[in-house]
Amino acid sequence: VLALPGIRPVLFVTFTYVLAHNILYTYIAPLLVPAGIAADIDQVLLVFGLAALLGIWMVGVLIDQRLRALLVISCGMFALSALALAFWITSAPVIYTTVALWGLAFGGLPALLQTALAKSAGDSADAAQSMLVTVWNLGIAGGGLLGGMLLLVWGVTSFPWAVVALVLLALMATFRLTDV
Repeated sequence: VLALPGIRPVLFVTFTYVLAHNILYTYIAPLLVPAGIAADIDQVLLVFGLAALLGIWMVGVLIDQRLRALLVISCGMFALSALALAFWITSAPVIYTTVALWGLAFGGLPALLQTALAKSAGDSADAAQSMLVTVWNLGIAGGGLLGGMLLLVWGVTSFPWAVVALVLLALMATFRLTDV
C-alpha cells in the first residue's frame, strides 16, 4: 500500500503538518507569554476551537469539488499564521488573529487528508487509513518532543520559524499528490 502513487505524499503532509501543529498546540501556554496573555489561554483556545469548527464546515461543503485546493489553502493559511507569529509574537491582537486563522486551517485537515488518502489508496483504503492514524500519532508525539527541545534551546520565539519550515514542506508535498 505504501508503494501506491500518492500514499507517501499524503503521509508526509500528515506528519509535517501535525508535527508543526503540535509544536504550537502542546506549548500554547508559553507561546502566549510574550504577548502578556498567558492567563487568557482559555479564550485563545476557544478562538481556535470556534475557528476549527468553521473550518470543518467549510471543508465539508467544498471537499468533493476542491480537495487539492483546500489542502493548499490549509497549508498556506497555517504558514501565514505562523509567519505572523514570527514577526509579531508580542502582540495580543496578532496572537488572536493568527490562532483564528490557524484553527480555520486545521479544522478540516483530518477530512482532507483521509479523503486524499482514500482516493490514492483505492481498494487498499483501510490499510492506508491505519497508516494515516499511525503517522498522525507520530506527529503528535514528535510535536511535543520537538517543541520541548525548541523551547529549551532557543525559546518560544523559535516555534513560528520551525512551524513555517514544516508547513512549507507539507505545502510542497501537496503538489505531489495524485488523484486529488
